[in-house]
Amino acid sequence: MKRIIQIILLLLIAFFASLTWAEENIPSHLKSTPVTLMDFGLYRTNDIFHSYLASNDKKYIVNSFWSKKRKKFMLQAIHTSNVNKKTAQSLCKSIISTIKELMGVNPETNKPFVGNTSYFGAAFESYGSKYNESSEIFRTKMDKLVTIHVLLPLAENSETYECSSKLVG
Repeated sequence: MKRIIQIILLLLIAFFASLTWAEENIPSHLKSTPVTLMDFGLYRTNDIFHSYLASNDKKYIVNSFWSKKRKKFMLQAIHTSNVNKKTAQSLCKSIISTIKELMGVNPETNKPFVGNTSYFGAAFESYGSKYNESSEIFRTKMDKLVTIHVLLPLAENSETYECSSKLVG
């Protein structure tokens, strides 16, 4: 009986040891895992933000991601320094306006500057795909799934001022 328990324990140890990532397995895993249009579109969107922030020395971090909970694409900006409670609302609106402009949307009308869609949906299409009526429908539906969310740490206390807006409409 003792021998059987020892064998079972050895098998369990061997099984769980095989579940850990050996360094030599990581490259093959990365090579065999395909990138989806979701991955690539979020990468492209983040690249737009990071290029803008790098060239304009802005004091916030912007990231795009899919929120399973909200079933929305989130364009989130987090300010990196504390702000005054009195100026938080105007700063929040300013950041939202900047993000809308980067995505090709007029912040005053909440409509795209050119055509009927923002740049957001285009980031999720394959390179070389032809723009047609179905592309327009796809981009329009994508635009409706985007929420801009801004977080500002307040200087007066440990609270955070938050504001949000739809990308279009």
